[in-house]
Amino acid sequence: MTPLPRVILIGGAPGTGKSTVSRALGRKLAYDVISTDDLGRAARSVASPELVPDLFAFVAADHRQYYQDHLVPELLEHALRAHIALWPAIRQIIEVHAACASPAVLEGWALLPEQVATLNVPNVSSVWIRAPADPITSSLTSDSEFYRGARDEQLMIDRFVGRTVAFTDWLREETARMSQPFVQLQDERSSVGEVARALGISEHGSSTSSR
Repeated sequence: MTPLPRVILIGGAPGTGKSTVSRALGRKLAYDVISTDDLGRAARSVASPELVPDLFAFVAADHRQYYQDHLVPELLEHALRAHIALWPAIRQIIEVHAACASPAVLEGWALLPEQVATLNVPNVSSVWIRAPADPITSSLTSDSEFYRGARDEQLMIDRFVGRTVAFTDWLREETARMSQPFVQLQDERSSVGEVARALGISEHGSSTSSR
């Protein structure tokens, strides 16, 4: 039986269920769960826009205004710049947990296929996920705290969802180019099983492949 990977990477656009799947998989395997969003916050707390401008590419004083002021291609470009700038910190966390720290599930949309493909680290498996846009839109619409106070609430929601769709399309192309697994989630109940199968992990928590 092949040992489980010490580090599992789960990427995907915002709102696609990464955190939910990662927490469930972490409980299943008794792994720590780490978010690249938290790594980004930590990195920005000890850096500055003057020193590392790309790290702050989509950080705004008012997120509502930010989405309304930028078109979807600009939102996507800002996100990619920020993710690439954060990669050295992400890579360090992966390397430490793969070598000696506790096994971990690392999730977040800052995990980019090309960067992950450059890792020369054993005991690491990765997968990217997508979910239909309709549930994401419904979730945002029901979260009044997200858009409350926006000049044009519907525009803000449309721009956020538009960036998610654009990022997901970009990921589909990148995962295909880098021969990385990309999974379409059907529903919340089956999502952990779908991701586990893509990673080569059996329902009993053992590895079924040498990926």
